Amino acid sequence: METRNSALGFVYRTRKNLEFLRKARTMDEDVHLVAHLINSLLGLVVLPMERHPKDPMWTVSLEELQEWNWPNWIIIQDEKGEASNTTWTPTKSLGRLITHLRNAAAHGKFVFADNPESRNLSDIRVIVEDAPFNKPTNWRAEIGGEELYQFCLLLTDYIQHHLKPNP
Repeated sequence: METRNSALGFVYRTRKNLEFLRKARTMDEDVHLVAHLINSLLGLVVLPMERHPKDPMWTVSLEELQEWNWPNWIIIQDEKGEASNTTWTPTKSLGRLITHLRNAAAHGKFVFADNPESRNLSDIRVIVEDAPFNKPTNWRAEIGGEELYQFCLLLTDYIQHHLKPNP
């Protein structure tokens, strides 16, 4: 098994914790699965993208992921914005989505819609945002709690399948 210092090892451990907390929540344990889903973005989005930004696994299209029955992120806003000296690419690939999610997680740009106090994944929607430094939001997407959980599981499978272990 990969060490926790590798992206692959951290992804594995993140998923293991996520599944454990989901099981604990079904047994009425006082755990916050919704909060852990957002925490899981560190291990599933930030670390793999930061350590392997050019990996070909990020080039898969969102359309293809939907054909594979991945949950759909509802992209509410996707535009260039007002930043100077920045490039902009429409959110059509997993890598582009992950980049926005990484930025949202790193900068705390997420809110829980519908019932923010509920611990049931089916009761919540998560809205994430991205923006160039000190500029207005230029990207916004939404996903349900259950869909985010499924996205995290599928993303771990995908990363573990495509990312090569450290030699």
